[in-house]
Amino acid sequence: MGFRYFDAQAVVDNGLDQDKEYITTPGSERIDLVDNDLNPKVLGYCELLYIKDPFEFYYLGWLVTRVPNKDRAPGQLSIGEQVLDKANDFIDSRGAAGILCNTISENIPVHSIYQRHGWVALNTSHNSKDRLWMSRNLPAQASPEIMSKAIEYIKKVDPYFQKGH
Repeated sequence: MGFRYFDAQAVVDNGLDQDKEYITTPGSERIDLVDNDLNPKVLGYCELLYIKDPFEFYYLGWLVTRVPNKDRAPGQLSIGEQVLDKANDFIDSRGAAGILCNTISENIPVHSIYQRHGWVALNTSHNSKDRLWMSRNLPAQASPEIMSKAIEYIKKVDPYFQKGH
């Protein structure tokens, strides 16, 4: 997992199977963006893993889009933004916090998608040049020590980090 954003072109460019499901973590909640006019077709999706300790939060993993955004009208949200908004609504409706790991390079325009949609960079020693940990709706008790514990737990359960990423 980690937070990987794949748009339709990136899926093709990286040799990924556009029809493959990239959900890898048992117990995850999958949120789909479906176009019912296309019999229905999943345009994009993301994965949220519910974690109870050290506090209740959802870890936002995969966010995948399957349709290029080139045909969208000016001012219309991209598929990725629509999926992210659905994930935000899901997290907010449960009164929970959210954590993600942004692994998108800063020189790629979609890097700022999370800030534009209410996610805030965490000040943590787990950040690096290639990795920016972000959150939304953090509880007051989420001290740096507790956040470090949460991130360490994510690294243990997320296959992306187990593979040395």
